[in-house]
Amino acid sequence: MIRWCGDNPSIWFEELEDEKWAKICLFVNGPRYREYTYQFAHELVHLFANVEEDSRVAKLGWLDEMFADLGSAYVLRKFYIHSPYPSYSRSDWDEYYNAAYDGKDQDLVRNYNIQISTDPPDWLPNWIDDLERYRYERALNWAFARELLPYFIAMPELWQQVGMLHRWKTRPDSLQELLRVWEGVLKENGMKTTVVDLMRERIPLKIRLRR
Repeated sequence: MIRWCGDNPSIWFEELEDEKWAKICLFVNGPRYREYTYQFAHELVHLFANVEEDSRVAKLGWLDEMFADLGSAYVLRKFYIHSPYPSYSRSDWDEYYNAAYDGKDQDLVRNYNIQISTDPPDWLPNWIDDLERYRYERALNWAFARELLPYFIAMPELWQQVGMLHRWKTRPDSLQELLRVWEGVLKENGMKTTVVDLMRERIPLKIRLRR
């Protein structure tokens, strides 16, 4: 169920006639499909990644936000390749993508002294503590998401692995433990562990440099 709201985009659940419904609330004025796309993709990933499960841990909520931001960027790039709306050209989608993320790239350099061209990204572990305190730091969420975006563009099937997030009974209290549990669930279901492997490769968790 999708509806307009006069506040921030969000998702919540209601029991209606003995059925559980997810409501996705979007905050866009007018037929601005690029904004609808951006917001809807974000909230849909929350739903797809089992945002309502009790196994979620508050300090790791940034991981859910990161994948949701990744979903928005993923869909905008996909629509740039194949626009579903005849009235929108490839340049329209590219323009909106750049408007949405160029500012975040600039914030990373200006506010966090993060050079986004660094490879390997040895700066990433520096900011996990910050994200554990405040999951909605969008620039930092984007810093992580942009590391994974090229892989998801090349392998859309990776979203199936994201769909197994929080499909467990325990409550991992660290990112390392969450990745270990997630890996186990994927293997139990006969699935590849590509996303977990990428997280470990692109986010060298053992490096704990000081700012």
